[in-house]
Amino acid sequence: QNKLPPRIVALLEADSPDDAFYEAKTFYPNDDSVWANLYWAFSERAQYHYLFRLNERYPSPYLAYPLAWFSHIKENLVKNDASMDPYLVLALIREESNYNPRAISGSNASGLMQLMSFTAAGAAKSLKMDNYDIFEPSDNIKIGYYHMKWVLSAYGIQKGIASYNCGTGALSR
Repeated sequence: QNKLPPRIVALLEADSPDDAFYEAKTFYPNDDSVWANLYWAFSERAQYHYLFRLNERYPSPYLAYPLAWFSHIKENLVKNDASMDPYLVLALIREESNYNPRAISGSNASGLMQLMSFTAAGAAKSLKMDNYDIFEPSDNIKIGYYHMKWVLSAYGIQKGIASYNCGTGALSR
């Protein structure tokens, strides 16, 4: 990050990643060094959803499919069910929220794994999580993983993923 222009550094430190991206796009459109350092700055801040915007400029599987929160995912696999593929969880997070932990859908699903509040509450109760923050990646992944494991065991892989996305009620219709 110290190789970024001072204004971009200041914008990142002020938690204004949209402005930092705009600054780079406007004033450093052809400076690969700025873009590479911006990649690392977004990664260090766990702002993985900005990597998609970088991927438009520099197409790369590392930008399109970052291993965001992989340690949280693997931790849940080790504790709960090592048979689930961690890349399936990553793929679901990518499609549901584009790695944005603050994402809220039109149906009010929230966080990385796009959990409905009633689904999160039920899963959190089963997990004995009295206090949780649906926007906190570790909590969201733990609860979302638990729910995903349940729908996959109840419906199988194809219907389970469909159920995760649209809900069990919609799937049964």
